[in-house]
Parts: sequence; C-alpha cells; structure tokens
Amino acid sequence: MIILKTLISGNYQINHCDACNSTDLDKLEYRGDLTKNKIKRTIRGYAFLTIRIFLFLRPLLGPWFPRQFYQAVFVPKLLLRCRDCGFGKISLMPSEFELDLFYSKFYAPVEEFDAPNEELLPNITDHHSFEGINRAEYVLSALQGSSPQTCLDFGAGSGYLSKYLHEARPDMLMFASDVEVKARRMEKLGIFEKVFRMGVQPDQEFDLVVASGVWEHMRDAQSSLLMLWSFVAPGGYLFLDVPNSNDTYYEIDDRSDLPHTLFFTPNPAQIFVSKLKPRPITTQIDPGGRLWTENSNFSCFESMDLFLETGKEGSELRIMIKKPV
Repeated sequence: MIILKTLISGNYQINHCDACNSTDLDKLEYRGDLTKNKIKRTIRGYAFLTIRIFLFLRPLLGPWFPRQFYQAVFVPKLLLRCRDCGFGKISLMPSEFELDLFYSKFYAPVEEFDAPNEELLPNITDHHSFEGINRAEYVLSALQGSSPQTCLDFGAGSGYLSKYLHEARPDMLMFASDVEVKARRMEKLGIFEKVFRMGVQPDQEFDLVVASGVWEHMRDAQSSLLMLWSFVAPGGYLFLDVPNSNDTYYEIDDRSDLPHTLFFTPNPAQIFVSKLKPRPITTQIDPGGRLWTENSNFSCFESMDLFLETGKEGSELRIMIKKPV
C-alpha cells in the first residue's frame, strides 16, 4: 500500500486499500460531517480547529486539559472504504501526541477500579457481564478441545475477559498488557502472573492470545496483526474481537467508537489473516451479536446460538486463528 504523509505531523492520506490493494475507494462522510445542517457543521468545524490549536499550544499551558474534549480531538474528517473488499480506514488519523494524551493521561478516574482485590470487578463490568461471559465461552469453544496453559490478554482494559476465562480455566496462567493507568488497576485484581505496560513487549510466547477491542485502534492493519501473531506460540491460538462495520454501522451518527482507525467486515478480515506468516492452519470468523440499531439489547449474548443468529447484520466480529506447530 502506498501511504503519503500529509503536512500535518502524524497524519496520513490513504491512496490504496490495505487489504486488497484496490484504488477504488469510496469516500464516506463521517462523524462531524454527518450532520446535514450547514450552520452546525461550520460551528463544529471551528470547534475542532480551536481544539487542535489548543493541543499544539498545550505544552506551554500547564497540566490543565478538559477531558471532555478528547472525542472532539479524535473526530476524523473522512473515512475511505474499499469498494472491492469493504475494508475501511480513516484518512486523517490522530497524531502520536494526541494518542499519547488519550491513552496515557485522560481516562476518567473510576473509584471501583482502585479496589485492592477483584470483589468489585463484577460491579465495574455489569454492562459487560452477558457479553463478556458469552465472549469467553466463544473463545473456549473455538479452542476445539485444546488446553492452553498460558494466556495473554493484549489490551485487557478492565480485565473482564480475563476474569471470565480465569474462572472457567483456573489452571491457565493469565498475563495482560495495557497502558500504565489500566495496568496498575489490573495488577490489583490478583489474577495475572504479570502485567506488561504499553511499550514493553511480552518476553515470551503464549498458547492463547486474546485481543478484544484492540485491532480497530491500530494504525496499520497488517503489521499490527503480525505483531499479535508473533506473541502466539506454535500450535497456539489468536482471538480477535472487533466491531463489524457493516452498512448499518455507517448510518448511525451517535456511535462512541473513537479513536477507531480501522473498520472491518468478514471479507477484509479474512484477507489480512490469510497474509500471516506462518499461515494459520485454521481460521474461524463469526459475525453476530446485537444489531447496531439495538445497542442496549443484550439478550443476544444469552447463548451462542442467539449471538450467531444476527450473522453479518450483527455489530460484532469474532476471529479465532490457529498457528501451525
């Protein structure tokens, strides 16, 4: 893929599709541009410009920074989607400085996260309970009878998926990685052998690597997938969970998906997986879950059949691939 740097440091303009190398890219109006009201669009544009100027000057302004601005900071101008395979990527991505602000400094402090043990974890993840348990069940069933002894939860967040996997497989040694703020919180849960900080590569391979809600935040789809693949031991498994960016997804103007930079459907996901070296010996890709128009409906996570029922119309895409020995 040919990538040309723009004059804005850290941003890129996309000329080709990452997945199939096609140049037939469909320009999609996205986020701030979704509103058809010209006045609102103009006001929003000036607001984003003001925020970017503020970010540029921030090192001179001290530690103050309004956290509520982070979504505005990451609003992309345009999304390009390949007409051939459906893969989408933002044409104007956040700079390294903006990413550092978002990931390292401006997570909302949540008192429950600082609990000294895991007793409060279910309270933190109530909105994840059905979804998290269903996701863990999917991972365990997709292992096809294998019994991994080590698991890395890459970008573990609150650790909810690790918690459910640990409950189901207490003999499996759990590891995690995330940004410093979240790493400190996960260490207090008491279920991880080791928690790796952002920027510190795991120093071993794992029988199972899970990355839920991670791939869509990366800048380059193939290189980030290769990085995750490198953590998988021979004969091991890699599990990915990403939003399923079907046509309905782009019709919703109140999504809270920032700062996503990659957008997947089953076809481009399969293309990226097929390029892995060594090549996977098995690949399982399952769309399903809630409809994008029913974000508050969690009944689809009550069983695996209900999850799979929505198929390509579902808002979730689950991928399990096995590495050769």
